[in-house]
Amino acid sequence: MSRADNWRTLLADFIEARRKRAFEWGSHDCCLFAADWVALVTSNDPAKAFRQSYSSAIGAHGIYSEFGGVPALVRHCLRDAGFERVSKEQASAGDLIVRESGQGKCVGIVLGLNSAFVGEDGLRFARTDEDPEATFWKF
Repeated sequence: MSRADNWRTLLADFIEARRKRAFEWGSHDCCLFAADWVALVTSNDPAKAFRQSYSSAIGAHGIYSEFGGVPALVRHCLRDAGFERVSKEQASAGDLIVRESGQGKCVGIVLGLNSAFVGEDGLRFARTDEDPEATFWKF
């Protein structure tokens, strides 16, 4: 799978547009944040199978549970979409990261030294290398 030629500009615009958007289950949560990014730059939506199928934490957790948790759901969706799991050293801007958030596993977008994640009142940023158990997905 390849990215649009102007993906770097699209990434900057995408992050800026989401910077102050509040968390909302089924609309702007971690999985859909990452899937929206992938769909924007590849025209392939890895969340198409569950998009618009939940609007609450209970609904989201039901989907996560079917797959064995967020990391397993991400693995399932991304492998099927042609992503490759890579090491932290191989990950670069625009790739996806799955890491511990303090409230469970979450999905974000690697920006470089930092990665972006959906927070309650807008995006939050954390060091990409902060969680030694994080997994990375390249496309």
